[in-house]
Amino acid sequence: MTSAAENSKYGSAIRYFLLATICVLFIPLYSYGDKKNGAQYDVNNAPSQKKHLKTIIVDDYYPYTFVNQNGKPDGFSVDLIKAVTQEMGLELEIDVDTWELARNALEKGDIDVLPMMAYSKERGQVFDFSVPHTIAYDAFFTRKDLSKIGSLDDLRGKQIIVMKDDQAHDYLLSTGFIAPEQLILVDSLPDALRLLSSGKGDAALMPKLVGLIVAKNLKLSNIEQSPVVIEAYKRPFSFAVVKGNQSLLEKLSQGLSIIKTSDQYNNIYKKWFGALESPGLSLRKVLKYIGGIILVFIVIGSVLLLWSFSLRKQVALRTRALEEEIAERKRAEEALRESEEKFKLHFDNASDVIYSVDSNFRVLEVSPSVERTLGYKPDELIGRPFQDLNILAKNSLQPVVTDAIKVLSGETISSAIYEFVAKDGSRILGEVSGAPFLKKGKIVGIVSIARDITGRKRAEEALRESEEKYKRFVENAVVGVYQVTREGSFRFVNEKMAEMFGYDKPERLLKEGPNIADLYARPEERPVVLREMDENDFIRGREVEFRKRDGSGVWVALSARRVMEEGKTFYEGLMEDITERKQMETQLQQSQKMEAVGTLAGGIAHDFNNILAIILGNAELASDDIPDWNPASNSLKEIHRASIRAKDMVHQLL
Repeated sequence: MTSAAENSKYGSAIRYFLLATICVLFIPLYSYGDKKNGAQYDVNNAPSQKKHLKTIIVDDYYPYTFVNQNGKPDGFSVDLIKAVTQEMGLELEIDVDTWELARNALEKGDIDVLPMMAYSKERGQVFDFSVPHTIAYDAFFTRKDLSKIGSLDDLRGKQIIVMKDDQAHDYLLSTGFIAPEQLILVDSLPDALRLLSSGKGDAALMPKLVGLIVAKNLKLSNIEQSPVVIEAYKRPFSFAVVKGNQSLLEKLSQGLSIIKTSDQYNNIYKKWFGALESPGLSLRKVLKYIGGIILVFIVIGSVLLLWSFSLRKQVALRTRALEEEIAERKRAEEALRESEEKFKLHFDNASDVIYSVDSNFRVLEVSPSVERTLGYKPDELIGRPFQDLNILAKNSLQPVVTDAIKVLSGETISSAIYEFVAKDGSRILGEVSGAPFLKKGKIVGIVSIARDITGRKRAEEALRESEEKYKRFVENAVVGVYQVTREGSFRFVNEKMAEMFGYDKPERLLKEGPNIADLYARPEERPVVLREMDENDFIRGREVEFRKRDGSGVWVALSARRVMEEGKTFYEGLMEDITERKQMETQLQQSQKMEAVGTLAGGIAHDFNNILAIILGNAELASDDIPDWNPASNSLKEIHRASIRAKDMVHQLL
């Protein structure tokens, strides 16, 4: 038999192994890039040549970062960043200062990396993060004479002590009901607990493990030793670099991946956290507990024996209740089974791709629709790490990593667009939503739905190009383009239309707002045109004279059609300026009239000569077309007939 101490050590070893395994699961997607050349690239794909790195750690953050008795930076995060930089052939210079100065120095570029920063949405806008290397859970520390903080609602109206610019500081402000004046800001966690112990503030928020160690080292006996862990958020500690320093982040991520696959990470973790694990129970305590349990059973047995007869009825009642409970449970199980069958039916026949991955991005399940979308069968993907499948385009790797970290921190991604690579090499745009995958209240992975929007994006692009072409056509058309209401108010005109009516730009015509009815040169034509437009869906080439802004006339060939928009009738169409053509036609008609009048004048002169010859009795002067009659008796009649004929000819021409 093994001793209790050996069992305790064995149990502790299992816990250490599980913790280390969980940490190893967080491996960045982009660390599995091209392994042939091993080249590192920054945001501009230029190779980074910097070998010497600078960082700052915070003192009194044991066991993560602190200054040891020799005055040297020490702790879990210090050993971790040293191992990573050494693995990647980088030199590291470590300074010690406050967290506020360290964060500002990284943002300004005075240092290169912070080995321990918790991700938040606000910080993600300024810094880039690796996958978490450890996860810490926060708790509210209170004095023993005050009530414990069990939830965020207990904080209303209380003074909370937090380290300035720490994630706890950002988190409390993000809740929306913690006012800045409720916060007491300090530069370090020991200062926070000293202040709380002295009677200032109502609670202090910090990582539970760090707070317990600090309170023990400072011998603060009036601090509550069993604070409640805050489930609403946690600290996924990662390496942080300034936004855009992708080259350094990729190096650090690869170094972290390498030491996690070796014994280095486990050794560092055991060095700093192994001693903090709770020791196993001693044999004496185990026997003491067993004896107490046996004594309790003896007492309970005695009571049951004394009351056995009186409890038979209650047992029968309880039996019936249990039977009903079992029946209800069976009904619930049947309902659950039906629900699972419905889900499986939707899952198997979904048009979108439904999939889930664990915290190591290994595919747990994927719907059959993935074969139709990407060409892979589900069996080709399930069980394999997402980053090894090569189904993401390179430009989508970093966005996927960033969004995955957010989801693993408790956020939900409602709509993100990534570029996927199908099995045949074609590119597909996918709209993805993701949410945390919970098991027993803990985030263990991500569940997502991906929709193929390649066709939709192409259609949107084609529509955009079509709209741009139509816009260019309308704006540059050599004829007027317009749209008016049924009442005659202009809704749209192009440049040519405005120019035709004497306006320098369309906006001025629309602003001054003349009604088309007011522009008719001949008001009697307005009801005729409107009647034609009402009675016909389309009219073409109707010639109408309008009045321009300055009162001059303009002839147009009007074409229009009737359209319906939102239940209202509008007219839209084209107007071609035909003023020059109408002027030429008028000139031609006048020329033809003048020619006809000349012809008439010649004829009248000819007839007059004939009549004069008749009157004078000189038959030899008359034309051959005059009848032979007595000039003396018929001269006046002939003159009358000639004048009537001339008058008729003039009327015909006019």
